[in-house]
Amino acid sequence: MISASRLTCPLCREPFDGLLAVPPIADARNWFAVVDLNRDGRLNRQEVLEVLKASMRMDLPRLEAEFPSLFAQWDRDNDGYLTFDEVVGENGLASFVAGRFLRRASTTVAVQLTGQRAEWFRHWDTDGSGTLELEEVIRAFLRTFRWHEPERATQLRMIVETLWPSFDPDGNGSITCEEFIRQDGLADTIEANLM
Repeated sequence: MISASRLTCPLCREPFDGLLAVPPIADARNWFAVVDLNRDGRLNRQEVLEVLKASMRMDLPRLEAEFPSLFAQWDRDNDGYLTFDEVVGENGLASFVAGRFLRRASTTVAVQLTGQRAEWFRHWDTDGSGTLELEEVIRAFLRTFRWHEPERATQLRMIVETLWPSFDPDGNGSITCEEFIRQDGLADTIEANLM
């Protein structure tokens, strides 16, 4: 067992000492409490951006590009922070996220591992780039299979990093759909190990 002092994030590799599940933003009071880690009653730009990136499926490059102007729109008093009232108020962060980024039931793709490899690839390609990068694959495993244990996430990172060159035969740092579904590609490996 790994001690709490040795836990590191499987994505950014920063050390951490525990996990907090981020509630849906529709549960605004609890969402705000989790994001406001220092309990000062306000959220800075970085806190908001990082929790949105980590907890929601969305077009990340688009979010990052639009985020400065969006944050300014939500920050009605222009103090550089969002209070709870600014998060839940009219045209606040919560209404923006609910209207723009949350998956609606009618558009949610049901991912089945067997026989639908291209659909699975598209489901995991959360930024819509047409490729899967190593970090995107790790996030996909963690979310798809609901692997929340830090030890499992760390092991997953080590395995994916070790096997990555065999999944990315041209060595360009990303996997296309063709590379994903090819014989002995990532899809074959997943099916062989999880089915």
